Amino acid sequence: MDQDEFIEQVRIRARLNSRSEAERAIAAALETLGEAMANSAAMSLASKLPGEIGDHLRRTAADPEVPRIPIEQFFERVAEREGVPRHAAITHSTAVLKVAGEARRSAPTYVPAESGLSFANLFSGFFGAAARSA
Repeated sequence: MDQDEFIEQVRIRARLNSRSEAERAIAAALETLGEAMANSAAMSLASKLPGEIGDHLRRTAADPEVPRIPIEQFFERVAEREGVPRHAAITHSTAVLKVAGEARRSAPTYVPAESGLSFANLFSGFFGAAARSA
């Protein structure tokens, strides 16, 4: 999957009207995910994403000054970054992570522990068994 196809798949699945909306959703979801993952896992995943898509993960994962966030804050952060309501952030993030899951070849070795947000259910298609065993 190339970068254009990735963006178009997110646009379609998240029911967004434009490429720029899809790019904003991708950036918000992956930058926030980078804040929730271990650095090495985020870098590994970033290397498997097409084009500049992985840079969104690298940007937050590589910065030691960026505090790791609890997964409970994931959707709130995505909504804030994307400038959309929480329910839209949930829809958009889910689309981004499903497309990212299809684009990568193997799952990261670490994911944050499950929480009341049902992290494992949200990311099960993305991380597979790794999310359930974290």
